[in-house]
Amino acid sequence: MSKRIADHEQRRDALDTSRSFIVQAPAGSGKTTLLIQRYLKLLAIAQQPEEIIAITFTRKAAAEMRNRIMDAFKLATGEMPEQDHEQQLWKIAREASKRDEQEGWQLRNNPGRLRIQTIDSLTSQLVRMMPMLSQSGGALSPTDRAMPLYREAARNTLLEIESRNEWSETVAELLIHLDNNFNKVEELLAGMLGKRDQWLRLIAAGTDQQQRQLLESTLEKLVLDALEQLVKADTNNIIPQLVEQAHFSAQQLQANNKPQQDWSCYLEQTDTPLPVADEISRWQALAELVLVKSGDTLRKQATITIGFPPDYKEEKKTFMALLDQIRQQPELLHAITQLRKLPAASYSDDDWHLLSALAELLKIATAHLKVIFGERGEVDHIEVALRAHDALGNSDDPTDLALMLDQRIQHLLVDEFQDTSHGQYQLLEKLTAGWQPDDGRTLFCVGDPMQSIYRFREADVGLYLDACVNGIGDIQLQQLSLKVNFRSHHNIVEWVNQAFPACFPAQPDSNLGAVPYSSSVSFVEEGLAGEVSVHPASSASKQEEAQKVVDIIKSTPDELKIAILVRSRSHLEAIIPALRAASIDFRVTETERLNTLPVIGDLCSLVRALHHFGDRVAWMSLLRSPWCGLLLSDLYQLANTIESGPLWPCLESIDTSLLSDDGTQRLTRFNAIISASLQHAGRLTLRESTEAVWLALGGRDSLQSGRDLLAVEVFFSTLESLESAGRIEDPQQFDEALNELYAPADPDAGDHVEILTMHKSKGLEYDCIILPGLGRGPRHASKELLQYLQTRDEHGVESLLMTNIEATGDATSPTSSYIRSINAQRDAFEQQRLLYVATTRAKRRLHLLGHATINTKTGIPNPTRGSLLASLWPAVKQHFGELTADDDDNSIDAWQTPDIKRLPADWKARLPDAISQLPSPASTTLIAQMPEFTWAGELARHVGTVVHGMLEVIANEGVEQWNKERIKASDSLITNWLLSLGCVPHDTAPAVKRVQKALLNTLDDQRGQWILQDHTDAACEFGISVRHENGIRHLIIDRLFTDENGERWIIDYKSGSHHEADTVDAFLESEIERYRDQLYGYWHALKKLDGMPSRLALYFPMLNAWREIPAPE
Repeated sequence: MSKRIADHEQRRDALDTSRSFIVQAPAGSGKTTLLIQRYLKLLAIAQQPEEIIAITFTRKAAAEMRNRIMDAFKLATGEMPEQDHEQQLWKIAREASKRDEQEGWQLRNNPGRLRIQTIDSLTSQLVRMMPMLSQSGGALSPTDRAMPLYREAARNTLLEIESRNEWSETVAELLIHLDNNFNKVEELLAGMLGKRDQWLRLIAAGTDQQQRQLLESTLEKLVLDALEQLVKADTNNIIPQLVEQAHFSAQQLQANNKPQQDWSCYLEQTDTPLPVADEISRWQALAELVLVKSGDTLRKQATITIGFPPDYKEEKKTFMALLDQIRQQPELLHAITQLRKLPAASYSDDDWHLLSALAELLKIATAHLKVIFGERGEVDHIEVALRAHDALGNSDDPTDLALMLDQRIQHLLVDEFQDTSHGQYQLLEKLTAGWQPDDGRTLFCVGDPMQSIYRFREADVGLYLDACVNGIGDIQLQQLSLKVNFRSHHNIVEWVNQAFPACFPAQPDSNLGAVPYSSSVSFVEEGLAGEVSVHPASSASKQEEAQKVVDIIKSTPDELKIAILVRSRSHLEAIIPALRAASIDFRVTETERLNTLPVIGDLCSLVRALHHFGDRVAWMSLLRSPWCGLLLSDLYQLANTIESGPLWPCLESIDTSLLSDDGTQRLTRFNAIISASLQHAGRLTLRESTEAVWLALGGRDSLQSGRDLLAVEVFFSTLESLESAGRIEDPQQFDEALNELYAPADPDAGDHVEILTMHKSKGLEYDCIILPGLGRGPRHASKELLQYLQTRDEHGVESLLMTNIEATGDATSPTSSYIRSINAQRDAFEQQRLLYVATTRAKRRLHLLGHATINTKTGIPNPTRGSLLASLWPAVKQHFGELTADDDDNSIDAWQTPDIKRLPADWKARLPDAISQLPSPASTTLIAQMPEFTWAGELARHVGTVVHGMLEVIANEGVEQWNKERIKASDSLITNWLLSLGCVPHDTAPAVKRVQKALLNTLDDQRGQWILQDHTDAACEFGISVRHENGIRHLIIDRLFTDENGERWIIDYKSGSHHEADTVDAFLESEIERYRDQLYGYWHALKKLDGMPSRLALYFPMLNAWREIPAPE
């Protein structure tokens, strides 16, 4: 008999396609499966598949959902499965398949009709549909490297100070406010532009006076609400008694010539303050009387310093008794502590003037950014989203596009709803505006507020909580909660159930992002193993913790997959070297920045040295790199001999007798190579010249792993993309581009141990989870130019609080302190949720590592404030009970000089190995020369280049985002592309038509659409380098992916067409013969790289033709 799961009714209700739901799906509860089942259910009743839209937040999630739906269609073609969960999916998929056959959709051959897309993809589509209303003026080219654009806009804004226009005075005021630190202001302003979707709408509406009234009404309401809570909590009438004590204290301070305190206002005013905004200072004075100077705790004694002389014992006794009463009333104590954090109920004229000027300056900076977007022909993703909002209008005045979508969209599904931002939430409100109850249209939101961990991406879990209560727009959502955890074994689920209720807040609060814990039920049988281990430490030694991680891994069976999850990448400083020292293979997933790898640091030094002879640090680093490898003693001699000026010219003529024999030999070889390379300066691209020097110096032979080799390729590709006329025009942009990239995974590491951040682990699962560094505190938040806080009341009505950054050297303003305190509480709650995400990745074993500091007086261990261990302390403190102060040596990890890895002094260049060492059978030319197009002119080559490029664009954006209309509207883009390649102007018109024909043919062809779909491991223009008898050959594969059957495809596009004298078949056969060896070269290169075979094919867009080529024997 099958096992009935505990939340069967909730899962059944979620498949009711006549109702709208918001579903809480905790970790391991099968959220994606539920989404797929709902989607298939909707397909079974849909008029057209396009009327159902599923929104995800990542392309990976969209691809997974689409692939699993196609898998379900495939499942439906077979017999009923034996597994219960597959039986239900089989039944639902058969209903959808039946509808597919009835309507002739042919979804299995045309999955592009499934509207499963990211929210960024959706906004881009909306903008393209209404270019005039969205003010896009045509196709947008989003960029992921927008910071240089922000910085340029910020710099142009600040340079307005020299223009003597109406804005120059505003710029001057801001610069003076921040001590005329131009660079700091530029960075702050650029940072704000990267978040303008949050604040632009907040400062754009209304006149200056209307804005002030709006913001001050928020301040006043905030004060009144706090006073109301205080009066309500004072059930024993303690406040009037405190007023009497404040009056007595003020008298004694004056009588004893003691400094006046905040509550000295009660020297003359002895009445109890009224709960009104004007009297907030008197209320706050009472809080200062009873609370310690810093912190939220009550005073422990009454001294003369606060107005209680030793002789007045009765008064002191009365005061301390009042404090005891407050201490026994938590709600009253909380209300009093909140008084101290409250801002003033209004702005001073000076504060408002500066805030208003800053808001105006941000608008000007935004205008400058729009100009730069137009000049560069590219925008950031924020701009796409903002223009999508413009394209839809508002609820009172919807655009034609909004009305059209209102008719087309019948069902909307939103994945990971807990990570929605305010802008995305408003987009959902606009898309569903006008929907009425029982009109057949449904909204289905699924997520888990306990896993909302992306505040740094502007996700607001409060929106999820508000939607549960108030719905979205006019749509009321029925709440469902899943309970069953299919992932973790029983003991782990029970431990989480016991630990996290005390870790999470007891009550929800959308403004603070407070989410109560919701317990789970394990589906895995109790008898199966599952364990949670706490590894306490009293020392913060990173080396000791790293060794513990090594010990845990060694004691874990090889068949179990292990993940080491960290909150911060800095927590891996000692762990990664320890793993390498222990010969433990591991894979790092987006955890190490590319520029932190030693090989990349050396390459950066090489670029800087060749770029600027005066960069002594770069030249010294180069001389120390493995390619040259001078010892520190030799470097010291060089530095002393060449005390100033550029190093390079002096290196050529330096007296090498000052160096060791080893240093002389190394420097001589180094100088010869650098000198030879400089003779060819200007003849090669920056990539070519740098790569040539690197190879000649022995860079390839100095690499330590296949991972280093992949990292080098990423580096050179980035260098190539940013160079201009053989130079890097903006070195800062180059540094930022490298800083945004992650080091590739080691291809030889296997999958036994993986290292990643807690954020990156979301949605994944492992047999064994190791969580080091739990005892370390968080980083402090940086200040921003404009600080703002959005809140909602119980009815969903928004309020806004705003203030500017303090002047350099000034104390933090009350309003700023309040905003930061709220954000700090939101961050603290999110850290608790992050810990929940990390612990619930574990299937069988969970290891928690952290340190607590031993109080030398009491011997009691305490975790670092703000650490993840502090959040979990109630559940784990018993494990730290045996630690003693003697164990806490407060040791600092000893720094050891790393061993230098360098090439031998007599190293000589040889033919570099390939990234993939290819076999060389005599019967096959593996690396074929590019076939000669003796019959094709320059125009044909340019057309082929643009066709390849446009197919890459379509594949990267998503084939479902392109149609005939968009292809036809891209003629200016194609024209400019052709001209940039050197196409003669009068030839562009027919060339554009040929390009568009190839693209239209591809979109009309089921095979073409299939090629461009978002498959697993899909890549366009995939590069790989191989060894050839004449040197290194760089191969570029047009299209590479793994299909739904797990087979990898290598596809080469051919944009030619046959001569009139040839039949199509004869032409295609000749093309197969022409390109067979080239495809075989691709096949062997990839086979050697990862051992996986591939299928080969040529695709002819001009002819709608496809030819598969059998793989080599």
